[in-house]
Amino acid sequence: MLVEALRVPDSGVRREACSLLLALATPDTPDRLLTLLEDREAPISAEVLEAFGALGGPEHWRILSPRVQAGDMEVRIAAARALGSLGAPESAGELRRVMETASGPLRLACGVSLADLGDPDAVPILIEFLRSPTHWRSALLALRREAGTTFGRDRARTPEDVEASVRRWAHWWQTVEKGEG
Repeated sequence: MLVEALRVPDSGVRREACSLLLALATPDTPDRLLTLLEDREAPISAEVLEAFGALGGPEHWRILSPRVQAGDMEVRIAAARALGSLGAPESAGELRRVMETASGPLRLACGVSLADLGDPDAVPILIEFLRSPTHWRSALLALRREAGTTFGRDRARTPEDVEASVRRWAHWWQTVEKGEG
């Protein structure tokens, strides 16, 4: 019943159905979502992809991978996030390819997912996003998970503080790359 609610055009209904689906998931929920994702006629929304990312397994990365490449930007971003949630290292190549040509939130979503997969290619991109007035928090959280540290006053957003934060993170990354960190 809840999976069928994900097909309705009303985005509010889809969001509520996804919330309930995640809260009430049963062992067959990922298979039912998989059926929905494979249905080319179904209106696939970001919520569906995020639910699948939370409930699916690493073996499902091939289902989400094409959704990162083309289509509605919100769906592409959700697919990138879901790939990170699935934890499939096999999806890193696709995420890297998209990240190289993407910009803004899609580039960040690919970078965060790559970091979640333990891919070092994500770190310079995340450091770059620390300068973004709208996306710095997501980049910072991913960097903190990667480094296991905070480097102090990363919440301050004066231009001087931003640049100091970027320098601290860049220095950390240089030491890690050299094997000193």
